[in-house]
Amino acid sequence: MRKYVLIVVLAAIIIAGLFAPGCIFVQTPPAPPVTPLPSSPVAPPPTPPVSQPPAATGVPASVLAEEGKNLFAVNCASCHGDVAQGTFKTPALIGFNAQLGKYSTAQGLFDFISRQMPLGAAGTLSKEAYLRLLVFCLLQNGYVSPSTPIDAGQFSTIKLVK
Repeated sequence: MRKYVLIVVLAAIIIAGLFAPGCIFVQTPPAPPVTPLPSSPVAPPPTPPVSQPPAATGVPASVLAEEGKNLFAVNCASCHGDVAQGTFKTPALIGFNAQLGKYSTAQGLFDFISRQMPLGAAGTLSKEAYLRLLVFCLLQNGYVSPSTPIDAGQFSTIKLVK
């Protein structure tokens, strides 16, 4: 009985192999030729100019920072921690571990966050949202006082060194 089962199984394998694609008994049609796309030189996108934050002339930092705090909770806290303390993968944005000085000025930090953040969705927030997030970080780190009237033109004069 075992012999017959073995013979039947082997016969089934051989028959299946004869009719498998690529076998001489099965003719598969050749793949249609691929039509190349017309070649046209694709110019790289132009380098955007330095980001210009929207004007928030005269609005106290505390007002913008409060809105920035809410934006931070929604858009940034998942990576930078609930109080911007940073994690083992992301830098602190507020407090003694914050390393904002590498951007030199508030304008440099604005340029970075408006082009690179949030991670995986860079540049998706409005310029106003980025401005509020920036003022939130500046106020929390003592670079501006709560009553400072914010004018976007002054960002290049706010030095991020302590």
